Amino acid sequence: VEHPVTEEALDFDLVEAQIMVASGERLWITQDDVEFEAHAIEVRLYAEDAEHGFLPSTGKVTRLEYQGDARVDGGVALGDTISQYYDPMIAKIITAGPTRQEALNAMREVLGGLELEGPKTNLGFLRWLMSHPQFEMGNLSTRFIERYYRPGAYALVPPQVVVAGGALLGLWPRLLDDQGGPASPWTASAWRQARQGIASALVIEGHHYSCEVSSLPGERHVWRAHVTQGEATVYDGNVILTVGAADPVSERFTEVPASVQVQLSGEEVVHTIGVRASEGDEAVAIAWDGREYWIKRAPALSTETLLTTIHLDNEDTLESPMPGKVLRVLVSKGDSVAAEQPLVIIEAMKMEFTVKAPHEGTVALVRYSEGAQVSVGDILVELEK
Repeated sequence: VEHPVTEEALDFDLVEAQIMVASGERLWITQDDVEFEAHAIEVRLYAEDAEHGFLPSTGKVTRLEYQGDARVDGGVALGDTISQYYDPMIAKIITAGPTRQEALNAMREVLGGLELEGPKTNLGFLRWLMSHPQFEMGNLSTRFIERYYRPGAYALVPPQVVVAGGALLGLWPRLLDDQGGPASPWTASAWRQARQGIASALVIEGHHYSCEVSSLPGERHVWRAHVTQGEATVYDGNVILTVGAADPVSERFTEVPASVQVQLSGEEVVHTIGVRASEGDEAVAIAWDGREYWIKRAPALSTETLLTTIHLDNEDTLESPMPGKVLRVLVSKGDSVAAEQPLVIIEAMKMEFTVKAPHEGTVALVRYSEGAQVSVGDILVELEK
């Protein structure tokens, strides 16, 4: 099935060979001539939500750039929209090397530098998988994910990265002022001069964070930082933050406008993080642990988004877990239902997902009929206890 792995490992074009056979031609080699030339690894980059059962995702690809030495068999390009009507695979990424470890190292580099924004994808999961020690040792089985993967148990974005992002978005003009840089409009406000409660809302690889920093009296570069993701606290403590001249950490950062130094409470090491901006300064990339994280300001919460999200934790309103078509509606208004009873079946991208009742009750409202198209978060059924 995964012919690119065979082709890279054997340095052999299987498709060319198939066309030759279909044309009645003889192959240029025999079985005895087939020798393995390398080790190869392939990953499938999908538009799917690994943290929620690998459910398919949709949306427009707003950023897509591959880094490193890899073969990319891609079917999605920048600007394409992934819909619920087709398989959500974005690309197959294949790396090869004289040894398995070299092929694995190359894959880590490619995934670490991959810039991708738009729909939710399994990129974070693939990065986790390629870095897992059991995977590196080759201890694999069909139960690997079940045994080792715990969604939410692993920090998707390190706190140092979030704090650095908050510094860039909220403090960069102020720090430049402190260090003799150009004048900044931020200095016009008295409360900003006091440098208290400077808040930034940022998005890092699709995850939303809030960062608030306040300067400590008598300390030039020491700040109090409070970083949250939703209601969860990512970091709360002191941090040393400075923004200096460009200090690239690798050749990939030749256009670094600045570097950020971060040291969290309890750390003995001061981390120097290289930064580079995208065209138009719409986003910045910071380097951490061999890869880049793209950071941008979070957009204002729209009324539509608010109406969609206020029901997320309400057990009496059952929402669609993914975009798709209502395949079957199994209940009607007024029906009594038991806990775990199937209510609606959603179909999308060759998958079916059954929405079940979280508790016993009575169906108060069925909002969609069979054949209707729904989006993520659309309320399907309302229950009354």
